Amino acid sequence: MAFNYLRPTPLDFFNPMQRFWRIISMFATVYFVWVIVMLNHTPTYGRSLMAYFDPRLKRRLTKADMTYDDNCELTWENFWDNIDHYYAVHLGNWFLSSFVIRNFWLLHFKQLIDEVIELSL
Repeated sequence: MAFNYLRPTPLDFFNPMQRFWRIISMFATVYFVWVIVMLNHTPTYGRSLMAYFDPRLKRRLTKADMTYDDNCELTWENFWDNIDHYYAVHLGNWFLSSFVIRNFWLLHFKQLIDEVIELSL
């Protein structure tokens, strides 16, 4: 009777927040497994795998493709010209990481380390 609080009750399964966090944990686990799989492939094969999601990745990269360091002026036109899917991916990564980490300083440190790793590769 002293350890009764450790035993789950039948109503714990119907707790909506518990289901929500299990779904978030499941998506985070699937995402991390996908990242590990992608890190173990060559960039060419990784692009061909990602081409299932975006067919534009099947074409080869050339020097004519847009780079972010062509124009470094701080203007609204230049800012909106450089907005693309990478910003949406980084925002989504930060948003989903905030569900998993739930600590302001640790979350921002993790995002900063992610950017350093991305720039170093």
